[in-house]
Amino acid sequence: MRSALIALLCLLWASAASATTYYVRTDGNNANAGTTNSSGGAFLTITKGCTTAVAGDTVRVQAGTYAEVMSGCTSGTSGNTVTIIADGTVTSCGINFGAVNYIRIIGMTYDRSTGGCANAPIMRFTATATGLEFWNVNVGNLSSGSGYLVDHTGAGSTCNNCIWLGGSVHDIGSPTSAVGMNLNGSDEFVGYMAFSNICYIGIQQAGNRHRYVNDNFSGMIACGTTHPDFFYVDGSGDALGLSNMLWESSFGIGTPTALNNKVFHAQNQSPTDWNDNVLRFNVAYNLGSASSHSIYTSTSAAINRWRQYNNDSILGDRAVSGNGTCGGGSIGGGTITVYGYNNIYDQCWSDDQTINIDPYGNDTNWNFTAVDYNLVYSPLGTMTLLSNWTRQAHPQSNVNPGFNNLSSQDFTLTSGSAARGVGGPLTTATSCSGTTLNVATNTGSFFVGDNSANLGQYGGKLVPGDTITVNSAQYTVSSVSGDALTLASSISCSNGDAIYFGNTSTIDIGAYPYKAGGYTLSASYLVGTPYTITPNDNSLVRFVVCYDSNVPYAVVNTSPYTCSAPVGTFSAYVYPRYASQTQSVLATLTNPNANGKPLLNRIIRADLALLLLAGWRVRRSSEGGLA
Repeated sequence: MRSALIALLCLLWASAASATTYYVRTDGNNANAGTTNSSGGAFLTITKGCTTAVAGDTVRVQAGTYAEVMSGCTSGTSGNTVTIIADGTVTSCGINFGAVNYIRIIGMTYDRSTGGCANAPIMRFTATATGLEFWNVNVGNLSSGSGYLVDHTGAGSTCNNCIWLGGSVHDIGSPTSAVGMNLNGSDEFVGYMAFSNICYIGIQQAGNRHRYVNDNFSGMIACGTTHPDFFYVDGSGDALGLSNMLWESSFGIGTPTALNNKVFHAQNQSPTDWNDNVLRFNVAYNLGSASSHSIYTSTSAAINRWRQYNNDSILGDRAVSGNGTCGGGSIGGGTITVYGYNNIYDQCWSDDQTINIDPYGNDTNWNFTAVDYNLVYSPLGTMTLLSNWTRQAHPQSNVNPGFNNLSSQDFTLTSGSAARGVGGPLTTATSCSGTTLNVATNTGSFFVGDNSANLGQYGGKLVPGDTITVNSAQYTVSSVSGDALTLASSISCSNGDAIYFGNTSTIDIGAYPYKAGGYTLSASYLVGTPYTITPNDNSLVRFVVCYDSNVPYAVVNTSPYTCSAPVGTFSAYVYPRYASQTQSVLATLTNPNANGKPLLNRIIRADLALLLLAGWRVRRSSEGGLA
């Protein structure tokens, strides 16, 4: 045991020797070494810190205002990022990144209204960047241009394998139109971000295999004749395309007087087909005068195999008299194939409309390719539904979904909800062998595989494959290729077996499956070896992130949620699975007398003291002193 601990200590010393912590203070000096947190030891500017640090180093920026745009940073490497973290409230002007890799920004505030900051894009990327991370970063107060800007006017300016988690984008664009985030690249994760008071677009994107999960939109505003969209993509002249994307569990609140307020607007003007995108478990409430989801193409390029399931569209399209639809669009060239299952449409048309209701589209050129198990409801009473709705095999027509409290924006289901247990499967099996499951033609991309090979930070735990249920057994989807699913374990099936998303074959319609205990999320943690985080309901959790002195060091996405002991101060945040206006929940300590460290840490400290004592004795012996 003691030999093992000595070996561990040697490894810890070697690790400590290879990484440096630098400090930045408003009373520092760039002529200092930067390695002590004092006015005589710290740097003055964040740029000095990020250009000095190398792979594995950390720059801790002390509270204050820094009127600078950080640039010229040194790249990290995979597994050895350069970390720049705010210790307290740190406000700065922004970032200008060229071809940099594996840099992690934590807890910074970028505010263009800060004195000394020019009114220009806050985050600009002018070349290909890889493996960047932005944790709990807040961006705001930009009267023109974009909040986050990936400048795709330069060839190859993309952010690949990048993470954006937590934080906010707010007060962008007014009185001119702007974009909160303009993201180009592949394999990006954008989650738990709050977007508010943005004129025109919350997130605009292009690329492949992005995951947008649990983002919040509110107060999106119209500027003159410019309409606000939560998500938008047009692909005009963009060769990146838009395929294998996932938009999940967003929570969007509009305004009924907003001009053309959309949740999701996809307009393919590119020469490239857009294929196999998924929108699921999203909530859109109180929108303006346009569709909740507008998907159309104005070129010969196609939109193929887009999936919309278990979404809630509530009180939308209300500002224009005579509007009888919740979504849809028109075809101006290429083909469109969109599939809709298990969605709720609750009076997402104008208040005066009771006839010719068609939740799926707003013209004769637009129809969902396949639809079933959807629910439509109007509190105004009887409505006349068009054949585009009634062609379903299992429609729920003018059925009250039974929300707990619509006026309080609580769209979870009551125990007596008519939406419970009446949803259906997304596809069926055709054959299976070993870990391969073949499904019905053109239905494989209802599901999303594990893309941790391309977004492998934190063990790839941010981006696991979907869970599906077949014959009451659960499987994890490792990858999807056409209509063939590769699973993480072997499966037996028969032709025609129903395949459900999630861990049950009893499907509720809408974004919130019924939970007897409700959707309030809380968590506690226990100090030990390892630390154990315990949510009140595991089914509400997407993942847990463990932080060491506010730096994320582990993501855990399955129970039991455990993390190794930190070196510094421990904290853990639990992130919800379903659409919520709460971004995360801080776990509380349940054994405060544990002094914040597990037993192993105390043993290591004791053995370190013994080793130092042994070293002193050896030295004294060689000098002729006490042995």
